[in-house]
Amino acid sequence: MTHTLHRTGSVNDLKKDYIILAMPVKGVNKEGSKQKLIDILDIGMKNGAINAGDTQSGNIYSVGIDGLKERMKDGAVLNLTFDSQENVIKTLKEIKDLQNGMSVVVTGLLEYTKECCKQAGLKRHTIARSLGVWGKTELLPKPEEMEIMTMCGHGLITADLIYKTAEKVRKGQLTLQQAGIEIAKPCVCGACNVTRAAELIEKFL
Repeated sequence: MTHTLHRTGSVNDLKKDYIILAMPVKGVNKEGSKQKLIDILDIGMKNGAINAGDTQSGNIYSVGIDGLKERMKDGAVLNLTFDSQENVIKTLKEIKDLQNGMSVVVTGLLEYTKECCKQAGLKRHTIARSLGVWGKTELLPKPEEMEIMTMCGHGLITADLIYKTAEKVRKGQLTLQQAGIEIAKPCVCGACNVTRAAELIEKFL
């Protein structure tokens, strides 16, 4: 999905950043899909997902896991975010075995997502690439801000939030782990990697 394609950062950083997206197809299997998506959510959480959400429902840090399950509807678009390739592989294997008809997309660096699919016994059939940002790139936020901001493909993580959160860490009001969660809360679809956000916020201290 294009909203998770434009994450920026180093290879060493991004190789610990993955999103599994699951959704039904409108007019084909949307009806009754809520429970099928919840089954995939349960698989992801069992296998170490560090965030999860649905754009219309919120994420696990804003509404809780039970709140997310309650709010989800047929036709939801579920995101599961991981900081471990191993956990992605385990999740994909179980989704494959589940065979419940949901469409699945994995976002991450191509060579690493390819390996995830291979280890899970899957073959990629489609690849979407980000060609970067064109135009007046001098108007973009600073690179270190973009590393955090682009973890929310809907643009809900702002530079102001980053600096305010960093200030709370400096004052001892938040730990780095808590800061990662604060950064992730506005990202309703659950695509923000809280582990990576916690690591990146150190650049602003």
